[in-house]
Amino acid sequence: MSNLVKKLEPEIQRIVEKHNLFYVDTVFVREDGNNILRIYIDKKGGVTLDDCQNASNDISDWLDETDPIKNSYFLEVSSPGLDRPIKTDRDFERCIDEELEVNLYSPLNGSKKLVGKLLSFDKDSFKLNTGGNSEIEIKRSQASKIVKHIKIGG
Repeated sequence: MSNLVKKLEPEIQRIVEKHNLFYVDTVFVREDGNNILRIYIDKKGGVTLDDCQNASNDISDWLDETDPIKNSYFLEVSSPGLDRPIKTDRDFERCIDEELEVNLYSPLNGSKKLVGKLLSFDKDSFKLNTGGNSEIEIKRSQASKIVKHIKIGG
């Protein structure tokens, strides 16, 4: 199934970006006896139901025209959710100047959990401003999980 997803991804990404959305991921899974082609999209400020519907309509039209999936399936287009892990360069790029929550395998400066604004990144590491003038560089390999920091309340 991963070969199918790799084959579909470039065109799905083109369609999603045509709607000024970020392409996040595609998975083809079997759940409760059904095949599901699940496509995740995002945008600054979050996606709306209309964003999902518009992208879904265009993706569905393309899939109907090209018929790349021979089995029956359901198409789902949705947001990846607030707690989606930050993994790829594209994820990091979208999160510049946003607060991230980073869980570490081993303590760094006495803590295994850091929160800070993403300043920059490269293929091996990223920099956070953890408050005031405090910057910290973290190797990607040190992080067990990176997500957007969710503030609850005021």
